[in-house]
Amino acid sequence: MPLSVPSMNAETPDLLTSVARSWAAASLRAARRVGAAASEVLSSGAREFDQQTGPAGVRRVLMGVERRTEEGMRIVNSPRAASAALVEIRNKANVYFLVRSNQLLLGIPSPLPQPFPLDTYLRRAYERNPYAALWAVEGLGWLLGESHLEAGNDVPAGLLCDNAGDALPEESLLMLHAGIGLAFAQRGLAGLTVHSSPSVFRELIAWFARICRWNSRPGYLGAALESLGLVTRTLHRTLVPNLDRAITDTDPNLRGYFWHGVGRAIYFLPVNFPPCSTWETVVMCQREGLDEFSRLNLFAGVAWGMVMVNIQNPVILAELIVKPHGSQLLDNRGFRYGAASSLIMRQSTTPGAQLAQSFVDYYLRERSSSDERILWDTLIRRPGNEALTRIGPSLKAQRSLDRLFHYTDLF
Repeated sequence: MPLSVPSMNAETPDLLTSVARSWAAASLRAARRVGAAASEVLSSGAREFDQQTGPAGVRRVLMGVERRTEEGMRIVNSPRAASAALVEIRNKANVYFLVRSNQLLLGIPSPLPQPFPLDTYLRRAYERNPYAALWAVEGLGWLLGESHLEAGNDVPAGLLCDNAGDALPEESLLMLHAGIGLAFAQRGLAGLTVHSSPSVFRELIAWFARICRWNSRPGYLGAALESLGLVTRTLHRTLVPNLDRAITDTDPNLRGYFWHGVGRAIYFLPVNFPPCSTWETVVMCQREGLDEFSRLNLFAGVAWGMVMVNIQNPVILAELIVKPHGSQLLDNRGFRYGAASSLIMRQSTTPGAQLAQSFVDYYLRERSSSDERILWDTLIRRPGNEALTRIGPSLKAQRSLDRLFHYTDLF
């Protein structure tokens, strides 16, 4: 994926001029990217509204609109927050473009080649800048899974384990596993409805867990399993409760991964594309969780998404989350865990880059109030440094990096 996230100087005195110049200089290609994402926002918003049935559902929608309006007014009145909000829109549009165009950008023909030359395309992915490489590798995992499913192999085995994965770069394995999980989840969920019988949902969970185990290396299985929640909440929202019940009955160890994926999906939902939606994604996690366990994983997943998309622009989390709402997150173990664990994943996938450490150290470079610095230290810097210096290397040595893909009491 050749596109990097353009830098926007949110730290100069004339912030609004800087924002205007950056947007005026945007290329036609970037405009098309935003336009395509905006179109998806409208259709996604319509789907979200359609699925809010009855007075309680309408009330939730109206309360969400009210919160977004209040957040929007706060952002408009703060030049730094306004600048950060615009950068976040651009980051999301960039990721949207990278994911949707991965096959084209990596020069992969359609129909997919058989056999799929993963090593060749993986080299192309890592030729891209470190920010884009992560999304390219995840997309390659999805294409690898799709290539075997397209070939009529409904139960592929050994895609990333045994001899097939021995020669792959270690840094590629987390996101390749996440990618094959996406392909398996999309195939498994196709055709299911809320009217499908409980036994059908249980059969799906058993099949999905089995196919992920057959194709995952030790220590990476969770990365594939988590994708079920991401696909479900993104494309099949109404099936979330059905799948949660089926997981509880069939494979309870999958439940944390599932809800972490749902949280990650909430951040990426097109309906949360507008600039007043960053905090609303946290509110949605609180509302959609069924119990404390699911909420811890939801918060971890949504924090993961925030950090991954905005890793090059820590000012976004500083201005849109930590500064205005950080005091409400001080006791939120899930959010803190998700932000820190995502840094381990980023560092593991692009180890030569300094994106994670630079993100953690943001406030060391900033002039800010002591309260803001304390909030950043508590929510981001201290857990982030512990993640990068102690927990990440320990998980890697134990071959258990997939623990990053659900909430655990590591911090």
